[in-house]
Amino acid sequence: MKVIDEAIASGARQSACCELLGPSPRTILRWRAGKQDGRRGPHHLGGNTLSEAERRVVLTTINSAPYQGLSPHQIVPKLADRGIYLSSEAPMYRLIREEKTPRRNQLRRIKSAQNPRILPRVPISYGAGISRI
Repeated sequence: MKVIDEAIASGARQSACCELLGPSPRTILRWRAGKQDGRRGPHHLGGNTLSEAERRVVLTTINSAPYQGLSPHQIVPKLADRGIYLSSEAPMYRLIREEKTPRRNQLRRIKSAQNPRILPRVPISYGAGISRI
């Protein structure tokens, strides 16, 4: 803003300065007026947004013993086989991400860290430069 003001004070046109530096002349006018961003975001929630009660039910189901190590891709069909519909996969994945619920690989790492009899996988070398796990 300072650079544009100096250029205009020395005789350059505002449109030429804006063309050279990037912002539109209308943007410069808004910046000078001190107006804030007028956007207010979405006015409604998405169609598949879960209520707080539904979130609790889905979380308790996801963290229950039969479904604990499974992804929503596996949980939804298993529940559908039993005639239960809680939500689609996308809200479940979103809920897992928001709540930072540990999933299958993370649970496996936690269990192996707790069990001293499980040995960690160590790379084995099969010659010059070739290694496999």
